[in-house]
This record gives sequence, structure tokens and C-alpha cells, in this order.
Amino acid sequence: MNEYMDLLFRLIECRPVTADVPAVNRAENLMREFLEKHGIFCVMEEVEGRQVLYASTRPGKVQDVLLNAHMDVVPPIEESQFIPRISDGWLYARGAGDCLGNAVCIARFLCENKDAFRVGAIFTANEETGGETTRAMVERGYGAEKAVLILDGGGDYDIVYAQKGILILKMTAHGHGGHSSRPWELTNPIDMLMDAYGKLRSPWENPCSGEDWRNSMTPCVINGGFAENQVPDTAEMVLNFRYVADEDYQKILDFVKSSGLEVSILRTCPPVASDPDSSALLLLHRAFETVVPGKASFTRMCGATDARHLRALGVPVAIMGIVSSGAHSAAEKLLLASIDTYQKILREYMTLLGKN
Repeated sequence: MNEYMDLLFRLIECRPVTADVPAVNRAENLMREFLEKHGIFCVMEEVEGRQVLYASTRPGKVQDVLLNAHMDVVPPIEESQFIPRISDGWLYARGAGDCLGNAVCIARFLCENKDAFRVGAIFTANEETGGETTRAMVERGYGAEKAVLILDGGGDYDIVYAQKGILILKMTAHGHGGHSSRPWELTNPIDMLMDAYGKLRSPWENPCSGEDWRNSMTPCVINGGFAENQVPDTAEMVLNFRYVADEDYQKILDFVKSSGLEVSILRTCPPVASDPDSSALLLLHRAFETVVPGKASFTRMCGATDARHLRALGVPVAIMGIVSSGAHSAAEKLLLASIDTYQKILREYMTLLGKN
């Protein structure tokens, strides 16, 4: 087992589930120790008890390119997922592809190219619950002059140049509850909630595929009632919107408020859209073409990554990742050979970027 594979196994065995701050901090410190041993400049920031590592091939918060991967993972389906196993060239484990394998890919690139390029990397600590540690690092001055590359999850050599924003809203209906046998005396908030959602659902058309680049609305949580013969005083529904443009935020908020119910914002993050025709992204595509001819393509994603915070740097942002599948599932895995492939892609990209 080489030292990078050993690092990946040790990170997985840290069990760095987002909610377990000490475990995520252990993973951050393990990465720092490894990189410092290889002569990489490291700074550990603290954000509300979470440690966040910045590493670079040169001193300074701003390099030509900023790489990003997160060190936290979602909870396992089974605890055995934290015992890595290899089968037919694939590594099976929680965090294998999302996102510890990508973090090790970045670490290897820094170590093997420390004398060649100006590259920085942020290893963030809570991407799975919103990525506020990434936002904090941006606010503290960490950035890039030419481009940001986020290695998160993975696909089939996709270059993601846009992702949807998130707006999570809660609708609350306030009624007058009581005994279910006397409905004429009551104002049932469950009826109010169902009527309000029906009013919203009637004119709304969700996308029919990932390529259908429109806003989506998905009800995710319904709360109301405590007993089978009691009408409650309140009922709630949580709606998860994914939206494509900044101006859609207020339009969606006004749309939900038109239901007549109380509306509160639970969580939000903005969409991200870089120009695939920008020089930085065209060079990235050329790098992919050089290493894996005919496989790379520009695409967009409905999910969200730390691009939501890194877009504030004002440089092109692209999302990509080593080949993996099954993120967040019991079958999460990564193709080990793709770590080597992405080393070549990153080296080719940095070389092309330096010539332009």
C-alpha cells in the first residue's frame, strides 16, 4: 500500500461524520500532518470549533488556482462502511468518493507538484450541512487569481460549470383544533395546508430530467397532529426549491407567500454559473481531452457543492471529481485508477494555464 492509499484508509477510519466535530477535526489534522511532512505550507483556521485546513505550494492565501474538497461525510448505512475494502480496482467505503478520495487526490497533487505550480487548497469541514466553513475561509481572504476547481463526488469525467441554488421554505397553517368528532367547531390546519399546497402545485411544472434546466419544487416534510382523534392547532410543510438564477429567489418566495400561510426561510444558498467559454474552463476541457480523449463534457448539476460560497471569489468555478458512484448510499465506491488519471489532468491543466 502506497502512502496516499494509506492516508485515504486512515481518513476513512476517522469516521468524520459532519455532526461529529472531533472526528472531522481529527481528519483535518491528519491531512495537515501528512502535507507538512511533504513540505506543503499549511494553515489551520478554526470556525466555530471546526478546524479547516488551507494548504498551498507557496506561502500566501491567494494562488493561481484554488482546489477544494470536503473532509466531512454523511452517516454510514452500516458501520462496516468505515472499514475500507478493495474489489476489482474499486474502493468501497463511506467517503470513498464523496469526498475523501478527492481530498487525497488533491493532497497527492500538491505533494508531487510543489515546485512546479502556484496552487492552494481548502479542505473544508461541513459541506454536507451547508459549507459554512468554506464561506468563512473566503471571508478570511483565501482565494485564487485564475480559477477554482472543486473536487466533489464524481462522475464520468464531467466538467460541471453550473449548479442550482437552494431555497428551503416552511409553510405553517394556524387553525383551531379540538375533538375530531366535531369538525364544525374547528378550523383544521391540515385542510388549510393541503389547500395551500394544492394552490401552489396546480400551476407549477417540475423539470422532467436533469437536462431540463428549470426551477423545481419538492415537498419533503409534513408535520401535523398528535393523535388519531384530535385535530391540531398547527400543521407544517417543508418545501425544497432548486432554482437556476439569482432573480428567481424572490419570485419563489413571493409565490409561496401567495398561499396565504405563514412562510419562513429554513436554508438557502445561491446558484452558481460560470461561462463554459471562458479561457479558464476551455483550457480545463483541453486538459481532459489530452488525457482522456472524447470523454469530457460540460454539464450542469441540480445538487449543490461548496461552489455556492466560492463563486464570491469572482473567478471561473468548475466542479469535477474522481470516478465514483453511490454517494451517500451503502454501495459508495471509487475507481482507484482514476486518482492517477486526475493527477495527469490537473498537471496538464496547470501547464496550459501557465502558458496563457
